[in-house]
Amino acid sequence: VKATGNIKWTSDFWLETSRGWKICKSKKPPLKILESAEAKRVRLLKAARARARRRAAIKPARRARILAAKKRKWEAARARARRRAAIKRARRARILAEKKRKRKAKRDKKGKKIR
Repeated sequence: VKATGNIKWTSDFWLETSRGWKICKSKKPPLKILESAEAKRVRLLKAARARARRRAAIKPARRARILAAKKRKWEAARARARRRAAIKRARRARILAEKKRKRKAKRDKKGKKIR
């Protein structure tokens, strides 16, 4: 089979260890033209650059999405902290009111002011 350039036989051949390569099909196999090492390097570089551009375009959107999620999480944490603080203030106010009521009752009972 005549061909120019770098060619490679497809799987129409199989390797027999004792005698070398043998044809395993009856018809002529199609030829595959191989790209040169330089062409392959250029193709892979172009693909890598394209991937990098796509990722760079995705990064700001992804960062914004992650930041928005974090802000929602932080806001929820602040809301929980505000609720806890309100409960704590209410509990403290109840305790102080109860102490004040007890003092007043004690003062009224004795008829004089107690600190």
